[in-house]
Amino acid sequence: MEIELNKGLIKSISILEENGYKAYIVGGFIRNKLLNFDIVDYDITTSASIDEIINLFKDYNPKLYSHNQCVNISNSGIHIEISTFKGKNIQEDLSKRDFTINSIAYSPKEGFIDPYNGIEDIKNKILKSNKSSYECFKDNPIRLLRAMRFECIYNLNIDENLYDGIIKYSNMINDIHPMKIQKEINPILISNKCSYFVNKYKEIFFELFPKLKDTYGFLQHSKWHKYDVFTHTLKVIEATKENLEIRLVALLHDVCKPECFYLGKDGKGHFPKHPVFGSKYAKEMLLKYSYNKIMVDRISKLILFHDERLECEKDIIKFIFKFGYEDLDLYFDIQRADILGQNPDLVDRVKEIDEMEKLTYQLIKEKKVLYHKELQISLADIKALGLINSEKIFVNILFLILDNKIANERDVLLNFIAKLKN
Repeated sequence: MEIELNKGLIKSISILEENGYKAYIVGGFIRNKLLNFDIVDYDITTSASIDEIINLFKDYNPKLYSHNQCVNISNSGIHIEISTFKGKNIQEDLSKRDFTINSIAYSPKEGFIDPYNGIEDIKNKILKSNKSSYECFKDNPIRLLRAMRFECIYNLNIDENLYDGIIKYSNMINDIHPMKIQKEINPILISNKCSYFVNKYKEIFFELFPKLKDTYGFLQHSKWHKYDVFTHTLKVIEATKENLEIRLVALLHDVCKPECFYLGKDGKGHFPKHPVFGSKYAKEMLLKYSYNKIMVDRISKLILFHDERLECEKDIIKFIFKFGYEDLDLYFDIQRADILGQNPDLVDRVKEIDEMEKLTYQLIKEKKVLYHKELQISLADIKALGLINSEKIFVNILFLILDNKIANERDVLLNFIAKLKN
């Protein structure tokens, strides 16, 4: 069996071989070729040392990567990463790789080298390690997440021993550099099987987001909620679209419910301030995993407001005043998903969300709402004058402006506030 190689790979292999070195294509190129997926990686491993690679490809813009263990070159329009054998030869190199589907090498002269039957596993769509799961994950804990990602994006059947190892050694992910986390979990979060994978690998997600573990089996004691908090979370995820921001909101929106819970005298569960604590926790954890700060702020804001229900025009005006105009679509999406994940007998409330969404955009179109940043004064201006109930005054000024009873001009507003003090 042969695989078609592009010009850049053929030329790079030839340069190495013509200079007396062994050279093989490895990694994602072979795996994706055999799985009929797009090629995103071009990797070559060789008997040449790093210095020898740099010298041979000095005319191909060589750059060192991965702690000086890999050389990136540009050849015939593609970027190729060339590294030295991990071991004495290609067999030792392949033995140090993670999964059988990644432990395959190929060269135009020798064909396939497949000591762990990775080609057969690709045909059977099986994901397994070429060593014990403990050895696999101990060598590099990122493989815990990579196994999940591969199972998800390539639609593979995970080997039982590998799956058991992921669960058993899930705490090893704490040894992974936090910056590497999101690359592995994002494809899962935006997949159409997100809730399935969060549930299947809950032990991993409990390590990633420790407060999520407290939601497992936590009953809510409410007619609105048929499920425990974790099951509710899964159902909310199921009801959201394949968007990274909304999926992270869904995953973390109720994560602080257990710590905020109290049982009322009426026997009903209450969770005061859980959106506040959840918003803060989500921000802390997502920044830890190096998510974009602007995106994190959006997610944090959506969690903060996710439980705020709109029932009339006045509610909408107050909401826009605090929330603004951006991400309203995601706000209404999480509102609908939240209801769909509660009590199936009460899902008719989704219609109310639809009505409020329609009314919100109508009010925006008619310019009957204002975001607080559009006012020519700030809350700080009011507080600076030492007025009590400054937040209430701030909102009252909003309604006066919307009712055309006062102009949205800084001098006019400051004079109005000064009179209130007198």
